[in-house]
Amino acid sequence: MTKQIGFPNAGSVLSVGDKVHWMHTVRSGRSWRFTTRRGIITHVTTCDCLVRLPNGRKTWVLNYELRKADQRTAVNDIFDSIAEEAA
Repeated sequence: MTKQIGFPNAGSVLSVGDKVHWMHTVRSGRSWRFTTRRGIITHVTTCDCLVRLPNGRKTWVLNYELRKADQRTAVNDIFDSIAEEAA
């Protein structure tokens, strides 16, 4: 039996084997850099998931940051909200 966790950003549930993406943020001085990272879930807990990156490394990511591969990225949501405010 695979463990599944429900979270709003992920649509319905997160489970082992799901392809996911999330926004990684890095601050350097007065600059911010936003990148979209992608991977496949290998382990699920109640608060975070172990995700295998394309280069083979693994990293823990909080569940609320993850979105399934077929959903819009967080970066797109940010730019859409900026565009709506400017209009």
